[in-house]
Amino acid sequence: MGREYGFGPMTPLLDEPGLAIFECPGLIVILMRSSPDDAAFIESGARVREVLTRQPRINVLILIPNFDGRARASRATQAAFATLLGDLHEHLVGTCITITVPGLKGTMLRMAVNAVLMLGKLRNPIQLHGSVPATLAWLKSLPGQVPGVLDAPNLAWDLERLLPAR
Repeated sequence: MGREYGFGPMTPLLDEPGLAIFECPGLIVILMRSSPDDAAFIESGARVREVLTRQPRINVLILIPNFDGRARASRATQAAFATLLGDLHEHLVGTCITITVPGLKGTMLRMAVNAVLMLGKLRNPIQLHGSVPATLAWLKSLPGQVPGVLDAPNLAWDLERLLPAR
């Protein structure tokens, strides 16, 4: 059974030191606790497909709170993940990548992520943000948003609890 949050159950699908994935109504949350490797991208893609067997329309939220400066995942694997999201466009309301890494590291990471996204040729709305509240404001503004995200008054606070303290 999932842990209860203000917006309903958040079910952990995977909880490892470098990667955690949670499912909640209308949303899959991929928390990359360290610089992801190829296995993290492959596992994330598999979990997105798994959630779509239970929920026909979802949002994908990728939280990146840390970056140690090392790129562990190949560009090909990153592009394959972006392509997967593009292929699932009929099921995705929106995808958001929230990079809360401060300073120059965060800026450089956002630039690198933008490059990968351009390779994916995504057909659904996607944006990069630097904070959870900005992410959720954007997701809630999307047309056709699912009720699980729209009706979640504590969602920003609950998601920020997943991030490490600064």
